[in-house]
Amino acid sequence: MAAGVTARQLVEGEQASVVVTVTGHGDYAVRAAIIAAPAFTAGPAAHRPGDGGRLRMPFQANIWGIRRIGRLDIVLRDRFWLAEGRVEVELPRVDCQPLPARLGRTVVLSRLPSRLGEHTSRAAGEGIEFAGVRQFRAG
Repeated sequence: MAAGVTARQLVEGEQASVVVTVTGHGDYAVRAAIIAAPAFTAGPAAHRPGDGGRLRMPFQANIWGIRRIGRLDIVLRDRFWLAEGRVEVELPRVDCQPLPARLGRTVVLSRLPSRLGEHTSRAAGEGIEFAGVRQFRAG
């Protein structure tokens, strides 16, 4: 048996898969499931015809951080359900990055002098204090 993940780095809400290859099981039926950690959700195993003993199980990262996906539970049964073998494997850690911050509103400036940049910024910068500026008066 060999198990691996399709991606070690994810963004919140992104999906990846655990790929499991089971060999030497003969006539035994293979059932595999991910017992997901609280930060993940897992889907059912999918078996494609012609892949042999290869199973793909999708999972999704819901909370950012470096966490273990959970455990992989593999059960082998004969066709009469008289004999059963069970294996539990710890799945590796996955680095989940947070979603990028979204700009609430786009800053639209009507007209800028050519000496100033025309690109808006999300960060507030330090500027000139206009409290001391007043209109010119003669005298």
